[in-house]
Parts: sequence; structure tokens; C-alpha cells
Amino acid sequence: MPALIAVAIGVLLAGLGVLTGFPAWRGLAESARARRWPTATGRVVSARAARVVIAVRASTSVTRYRERELWVPELTYEYRVGERVCRGDRMGLAAPSGSTEPGAAEAVVARYPVGCAVTVYVDPADPANAVLDPAPSANTRALVAVALGLFLSALVVPIWLWA
Repeated sequence: MPALIAVAIGVLLAGLGVLTGFPAWRGLAESARARRWPTATGRVVSARAARVVIAVRASTSVTRYRERELWVPELTYEYRVGERVCRGDRMGLAAPSGSTEPGAAEAVVARYPVGCAVTVYVDPADPANAVLDPAPSANTRALVAVALGLFLSALVVPIWLWA
């Protein structure tokens, strides 16, 4: 019976690793593709830390919400593809995450002052799709770490329980 439990725990951990690993793999693949996109030189035309108010469900209530203030960096840049001038606002592949502290968004905006030159990674299939940083997002890197931990646990925990 203990062997069956050990195998069941291993299978469960491996399954969780697969569920976690799939979105991580997609994020890594998207980043790898974007890093191979051609680049263009662009120029920042606007940059600011924006206050956004979102509704967050209060505790376990289905109908009660409370407001939460987040600060996000908003950036717009122009770049040229052939004769066409394009505008972009994506800094990375993932949506910008907000912070409850305005300083985090202001620090990002400070790296991109209006008028500064930026390297823009341009999707050759759709030149209007562009990013400044094609690296995997922090969420993708965290998912990779969790998935690897689950796979490692799927190997180690059953052996440890079996012994």
C-alpha cells in the first residue's frame, strides 16, 4: 500500500508540473521567437506612470467589490518599417504588472525618457506588433521554476516515501 501512495503522489506532482509547465513553455517559446524578430530604431514619444483603479472582489463575496489602486508604466514609441511609421506601446511580451507603489512604475518610466532612442523588436508578420524587451516575463520565469520544482518533486518524493 505505501508503494501505491508513493506512486500516486509522484503522478500527481508530475501532472501539476505539466499543468504549470505548459504556459511556461509557451512563454519561453514566444520570447525565443520575438528575440529573432528584426529590430528597428525607435523614439519614445510619451512616458508616464499612470494610476489605475481596479475592482477586486472583497473576501469570498461574489457581489461585493472594493477598489484597489495600482500604478502602471505607460509608454508610447514610434519606429519605422520601410516607409511606414508605426506606433507601439508594448514594453514586453506580457501585460505590464501594476504596483501599489507609484515608485515602481516611475522607475520603469525613468529608463525611457521622452525623445530617447530605443531598440524595437518588430514582428515581420505584423509590423504593428512590436516590443522593446523580448525577454521572458517574470511570471514566465517563475512558472518555469515551479514546473521544474514539481517535476523534481515527482521524482524525489515517491522514492523518499518508498524508502
